[in-house]
Amino acid sequence: MNKIIRNIVIVALFTVGGGWLGIWLNTVTGNTQPPMQSLGALVWLTSPALSGIFLRASAGMAGRILAWAESLSGWKWYLAGI
Repeated sequence: MNKIIRNIVIVALFTVGGGWLGIWLNTVTGNTQPPMQSLGALVWLTSPALSGIFLRASAGMAGRILAWAESLSGWKWYLAGI
């Protein structure tokens, strides 16, 4: 299988799994908040980013990413953005 297709499938499955985990988490905690303001929604919304970080780390790209991040000259703008 092509690496790109494999990565897309992994991200899709991780995101769908994160959605189901979020629903389960809302059920277990007895969520009474609006659906998109709950802990389960946070899990669902962060799962694509976490899967991307996982794929980068598992592909041996972590060293290159860290080296690139350290070479950013405008780090103050990133700090302001956060």
